[in-house]
Amino acid sequence: MMAKGRSVFGLMEIDVGLAAPIGVAEMMRHFFGGRLSERVLFCGERLAPEQALTLGLVDEVVEPDQLMERALAQARLLASKPATGYRRLKRYSRQALAARMHALDDAHLDELGSKLINRETR
Repeated sequence: MMAKGRSVFGLMEIDVGLAAPIGVAEMMRHFFGGRLSERVLFCGERLAPEQALTLGLVDEVVEPDQLMERALAQARLLASKPATGYRRLKRYSRQALAARMHALDDAHLDELGSKLINRETR
């Protein structure tokens, strides 16, 4: 859910000289596809609410003064579902992605650690 108007969907890391965490990049690729992920990650592209809706990144665009009310209504709807089944389904549907994100993050941290150790031993 996203408010109409000045709200944007995007990441700012590239604009301040940082790389998004590798797990975030993987999650974006999984959910949004390679090309859109590259535009957001590499170019810092920001998407207006209507663009985000058209691309399926959000389910609804609402007036800013209705955002909290609509978000709470959606949260109440989800909270009304039996927790055990909901939790299990959510875990099953995202298990492969979560494992991939953890593996990439671990590999990245190992690489950073190796670089730091090599720098210290010089």
